[in-house]
Amino acid sequence: MKNEEKMNKAVTIVLVVVLILALVGAVGYIVWDRFNTNKIAQLNYVFQQGQQQGINGAVVQIYQQTENCQPLPLTIGNVSKYVIDLSCVQQA
Repeated sequence: MKNEEKMNKAVTIVLVVVLILALVGAVGYIVWDRFNTNKIAQLNYVFQQGQQQGINGAVVQIYQQTENCQPLPLTIGNVSKYVIDLSCVQQA
């Protein structure tokens, strides 16, 4: 009987150790996953803010450069168009 009790106790200890290791692994994975998800969300936010700031800057620059009735060349790839303020065209 004593050998059987020792065997049951050893099996119980091994099971407890395995369960503790599984729990630590699961908690570690959850923490790592949350950290990475939060980091990606922050990078997306920064990217979107930079994109919006670039768009706003471009619009302000177009407005300022066409304010005194000067045509503004806009180039995308190898295609160019000229932009001019409509009020300047109506004055002429």
